[in-house]
Amino acid sequence: MNVSVAMATYNGQDFLIEQIDSIINQLGAQDELVISDDGSTDNTIEIINHYLKDDRVKLYKNPDRGVIKNFENAINKTQNEIIILSDQDDVWLPNKVKYIKNEFNDNKSKLIVTSAKRVNSDLEEFEIDSIYNRSWQKGVIRNFVKNTYIGCCMAFDRTLLDKILPFPSNIPMHDVWIGLLAELNEIEIKYIEEPLILYRRHGNTATNNHRSKFKKIVYWRVNLFINLFRRIRKLQGGS
Repeated sequence: MNVSVAMATYNGQDFLIEQIDSIINQLGAQDELVISDDGSTDNTIEIINHYLKDDRVKLYKNPDRGVIKNFENAINKTQNEIIILSDQDDVWLPNKVKYIKNEFNDNKSKLIVTSAKRVNSDLEEFEIDSIYNRSWQKGVIRNFVKNTYIGCCMAFDRTLLDKILPFPSNIPMHDVWIGLLAELNEIEIKYIEEPLILYRRHGNTATNNHRSKFKKIVYWRVNLFINLFRRIRKLQGGS
């Protein structure tokens, strides 16, 4: 099985080289890195252009704006059986692609969730609670209330695309949408406890850890519920 890495970029010049290098160094000849850029104004495009001499690296412009539609565009451009989501500022550990391929080959799972090592800007591991996403657990209600599906820790089979795409524009994030739809459609999910990436936390992180205000949380959850209901009805043949 071959993999497509779907990466979304936006003004990621500070850490992008480390991330791309960590990915392409473990890709096979038929694998690919598909990058969708959301209108970067720094040196992100120049950095990516340097890698385009490698036929496995492809760059596309996001026709819409925003991180959710940026990931959707990247996913839409992929071609291989396995799709691995990637942020622009992490670093993949050297065994990630091989591990993911082996899991899909050996199991019936269609969605894989992994853990990660939390690091700072200099890739220094946090002394306390360094393993991120250790507390992942399956459960629609649990993840609806407090999401544990983290995009950079997810890979899925291409057969999920008919269920998850397109992403609604008014959902909290694409990762919780993918995870909950997989569960609601009774897709086999596998959790891998071994960390496979260095999950970098820094001041410019697109999805930061600041708590949203209560009204905003309610707003996102209501929209998530409505969109999930509509998508399930559509998948079941309803109007």
